[in-house]
Amino acid sequence: MLHSLCASPLRSVVIRRRSCQISEAPGADLEQIRIGIQTGTMNMNTWTKIGIVATAITASHANADFIGWTASVRDVAGGHLVNVFAATSSAGDSLVSVFGGSAGNAGYVTTNSASGFLQSSGARSTFAAEIGQEWDAPDSFLTIGGGLDSATGAWSANAATIGDPTRMFTDQGGGSRNGFSTRTDIPAGLMNPWTNAIPTNGGWYLAGGTSPARNLASLGANRLSHEVSGGVHFGASSGAAAAASNGIMVAQLWVADLGGETGASIQWRMGATIRRSNGTVQQNVFAFTVPAPGGAILAASVFAKRRRRSGWRADS
Repeated sequence: MLHSLCASPLRSVVIRRRSCQISEAPGADLEQIRIGIQTGTMNMNTWTKIGIVATAITASHANADFIGWTASVRDVAGGHLVNVFAATSSAGDSLVSVFGGSAGNAGYVTTNSASGFLQSSGARSTFAAEIGQEWDAPDSFLTIGGGLDSATGAWSANAATIGDPTRMFTDQGGGSRNGFSTRTDIPAGLMNPWTNAIPTNGGWYLAGGTSPARNLASLGANRLSHEVSGGVHFGASSGAAAAASNGIMVAQLWVADLGGETGASIQWRMGATIRRSNGTVQQNVFAFTVPAPGGAILAASVFAKRRRRSGWRADS
């Protein structure tokens, strides 16, 4: 599991409201931090050697650049495409990783939609994206950012994204495989248990890199608004996230049904690590549900229905 930096066992780190700021001293190596987190080898000596100083901040801190999750919904053949974005308060932010919650508070991405998260065929039959894969075709993938065609408004996934070891499973030959990128091969007796589901605390990241924030204006009317009901956030993790101008795509989830059709939904509670333009690293954990009751799903569903009546196709 790619752990939250905030969940580090360091006694000097105090966590308040599930948010922390990691300030990098000159010469600090983000890749060393990532490797230490993945392998569980981070200790006081390691942190001291690479010059890391961790300081607690509150969720309302002015420098909390990762402000939450925002999403869009599009109707396509066989269901709906839900795209999730890490919303940031600065165009200079970039995304390091998506991680599974924080210490004692598991992260999750789940759905009660029929058959779970649907996959395409061939190379697109896992959560790993192909090189240059755009969001126009029905498929589920997890990504750390990617590209945005400013002329067409089409987003593309980052094929360099790696799934952390929570997806490891043993194949029929006793070998260890990562379900993030391993295809199910029924004739060969290879069944990937993570083809249509995401494991609890399952994160994804880039090895030695980040992906920049991009303008979210292209989401238009497909972007969901924010509502709160019974203490649950729907459509986005907050009003600020739903209105954010900048963000990084982290997922595309293809589901057969959503909302009013069957009452199916997607429940999302994950954290993200953002790197600011000044080199400091900031994390937070937020939760939300898609779809929302009433208005939050309206922006996508009503707009799509109007376009279908006029002959427009969401997957064209």
